[in-house]
Amino acid sequence: MEILEHSGLPLRCVDAINSLLPALAGQRLDEETQKLANVTGVADAFARYLCDKDSGVALVVLQERLATLNSGGMDVEKLTATVRTKLDESASLFDVDPSLLPDPDELLEEALDQLADFTEMMHDESRAIPTELVAENGRLKMQVDDLVKQTTIDVLTGTANRAFFDRRLKQMVHQCRRSEVQMGIAVVDIDHFKNVNDTYGHQAGDHILQQVARALDGVTRADETLARYGGEEFVVLLEDIATEGMAIVGERIRSKIEALDISFEGTAIPISVSVGLCCGIPQDGEYGSKLFSHADAALYEAKQNGRN
Repeated sequence: MEILEHSGLPLRCVDAINSLLPALAGQRLDEETQKLANVTGVADAFARYLCDKDSGVALVVLQERLATLNSGGMDVEKLTATVRTKLDESASLFDVDPSLLPDPDELLEEALDQLADFTEMMHDESRAIPTELVAENGRLKMQVDDLVKQTTIDVLTGTANRAFFDRRLKQMVHQCRRSEVQMGIAVVDIDHFKNVNDTYGHQAGDHILQQVARALDGVTRADETLARYGGEEFVVLLEDIATEGMAIVGERIRSKIEALDISFEGTAIPISVSVGLCCGIPQDGEYGSKLFSHADAALYEAKQNGRN
């Protein structure tokens, strides 16, 4: 505060910056200074998101402060990309090496991983939760829950999404490699799905995706991870699974979907899926992508051999 007072900045700027201090957070500001304080708050939160080790906490605070700006659809990803572009353009003026800045996608993934960890902490009284996440009677804590849901759940089907699956796959590779147990992947694809969309329309297609997701959830056990990988493709991730168990899982999925009685606007639409399976004990950190690749190849073979 002393440095600011002697900085030569206009008083309005000084008041806006000082408003970030907890001791002065409640002070009344005139309308123009409040606008500046809101912008300053976003800048402060973004700097923490970019530089602090607790990027997950910073992400929650940044989203909250962005909302106060009512900034016309500016979200964290768009803000990060914009700032990155500006820094690239002005790097030479400030002696900044843009290549040393975090990659936006990696930064967001790291922050979301932290938030997922924090949600687990919330249910474990023996672990300390960052104070900002329990501030104001848990308001921010609720925001973490909402943010994790938004970034891990597929909106249409309610299953986990691709981003969550990718993170869970990395975790499981690490766990199974350390304990030397076998893991497996089942890749599930709805047969002739394009024909369904072309014949009955995309609303029918969405309805079928929801019904298939619900059925898959019904045959997926608590220690298995179900996710929508993209389009009409789903994946099931299994830990500590025997090879013969994989075949049982595949048939459990196939027969469940074949038995579904799906109709849309009074029209029955028979559905089947093809399933590709692969399992093994992880040998290295890249094992997850290899395992998925082999399961995907097995799925292609199932399609070539007549589907279902």
